[in-house]
Amino acid sequence: MRRISLLLCLGFFALAGSAAAQTKLSGTLECSKSNPRYRVPVGERAGHSLVLEQQKCVWTTPIAIENIKAKDAEATLFSDQDGDRSRDTGYQLTNMSTGEQVVFRMTGTGSIGPDGSLSTENGTWTLFRATGKLEGIKGHGTYKGVPNAQGGVTLQVQGEYETPSTKP
Repeated sequence: MRRISLLLCLGFFALAGSAAAQTKLSGTLECSKSNPRYRVPVGERAGHSLVLEQQKCVWTTPIAIENIKAKDAEATLFSDQDGDRSRDTGYQLTNMSTGEQVVFRMTGTGSIGPDGSLSTENGTWTLFRATGKLEGIKGHGTYKGVPNAQGGVTLQVQGEYETPSTKP
């Protein structure tokens, strides 16, 4: 009897674990030069500014969530830039190929070159909200960015997502 109970318990935990399995994702996002971009000096010393900006982006190597590929995106970011460093936070609204939308919350840091342009960008993201078939999906990961030829940034995105154990 104990052996049967043990086997049933192990089987239950195996099924429960597979219902919330993590699925890896990765992709490349090309973002244009920010438009609009507002910079306001803090004023206590040179080189310290608060920046609010928005970028249009295209997934050149799309991430896929539940076999639905990402298409394009819009990133809205706030940065506290101090000398050659920035602390960044923002949101990215990604449009999926089937019409669903996924919103990522991003937090990171960047390095600023002598001319005030981005040198590198690194951070983490969380899947904040999703619509349609993707509603209820959770996820997290990292991103790394470098400047691109358009005056924007190219981001390498990696992470994982998890589907809800039950969908309505």
